[in-house]
Amino acid sequence: MSARTQTPPAPAEARTDAAQPARSRAPSASLGAAMSQRLARVQAITDDALLVDEGGRSRLVQPATSCLLEPCVGDLVLLVTADDDPGGYVLAVLERAAAAEAVISSPGGASLTLRAPAGRVRVEGSEGVELHTPGVLELRADEARLQSRSLRLFLDECAAIIRSAFASLTKLTHVGEAVELLVSRFTQHSQHSTRVIAGVDHTQAEEVDLRAGNNVHLRSERTVINGREVVKLDGGQIHLG
Repeated sequence: MSARTQTPPAPAEARTDAAQPARSRAPSASLGAAMSQRLARVQAITDDALLVDEGGRSRLVQPATSCLLEPCVGDLVLLVTADDDPGGYVLAVLERAAAAEAVISSPGGASLTLRAPAGRVRVEGSEGVELHTPGVLELRADEARLQSRSLRLFLDECAAIIRSAFASLTKLTHVGEAVELLVSRFTQHSQHSTRVIAGVDHTQAEEVDLRAGNNVHLRSERTVINGREVVKLDGGQIHLG
């Protein structure tokens, strides 16, 4: 009596693979399809596809998720395609004109993050580095350092909250229409101080104490001193006239 053998049931993964929705598969080729790599030249670029020339045959392909360098017209690219599919993916840009600009972008408009968990991220540009966004630019760091020969800031509005600040300046020039300073205490030390006021110099205080180690000069066309209760002059000698 011959023995009968039975094929064991397929694993759950294999049984359910055919029932998976189409969105879980590659858009231009089914899973397990035979793939091949080809060279092609980019002929045109649309919003969601690339038209490439593969030795006289045109294809509409898409950049692979790993291809962060945006292809340009005229680039030599590496394709991966299925034998039974007219589309494919661009895996990499192999060659382009030296003068063309290289643009790194995330396919599909997704967010892009550069991360070095145990190292540093460095961006270098011999002719300059530009950061541009129509949204919000955020800079967060435990310590920030900025070193530059020249710095220019053009701001419509600026708000700063600083607990402690120290500045060492060789020369400071401020040109503006109005300056308002609100502090609980103001201290100034200098070797020489000169103020030139074109209009009225008004000082209002509860008490005013002026002290000079040598001389005090008050010069004007007319000098008026008003004391509501007492006006006192005290000195070793008092000269009037």
